[in-house]
Amino acid sequence: MVKTDISTWHFVRKDDFGDDAEYTYAADGKDLIVTIKNADGTTNSKTYSMYNMESEADVEMAFNAAKSTCKNGGGNDNKIKSCVKDTVKALYYAENNTLTDLRDGQVYKTTTIDIPSKNYSEVWMALRDG
Repeated sequence: MVKTDISTWHFVRKDDFGDDAEYTYAADGKDLIVTIKNADGTTNSKTYSMYNMESEADVEMAFNAAKSTCKNGGGNDNKIKSCVKDTVKALYYAENNTLTDLRDGQVYKTTTIDIPSKNYSEVWMALRDG
C-alpha cells in the first residue's frame, strides 16, 4: 500500500470465519469507499464521510486505518497486494528535495509532481544537470 496512491489500498485478509475477504479502497470526491468481497462472492460497500479524501491530513488518517485493518486483520501478503512493509522505510531517507539511499549513502535530487486530477503528489528522482 502506498499512502499517496489509493489504488494500491487493496489486500486480502481473513474474515471472522477464517475465509479470505478482499478489501478495495477508493475515493469518491471527499468520501472514502471500502468494498469488501467476501469468500462467497458477495460484496459490501461502506462509505466513510468522516475522512475528507481531499485533505492531506485526512488521507493520512484513512491510510493508517486501512493499514491497521490489513495488518491487524491477518492481511495475506501473497494473495493480492501486500500491506505496508515497515522495512521499506529503512532503504532510503528523503528530505529537502533529496533522497539518500541508506544502503550506500548515495544522494539523489528529487522533484515533486502534483497530479490535480488524482488529488495527490508524486516524488520522482530529478534529472542530473549536464
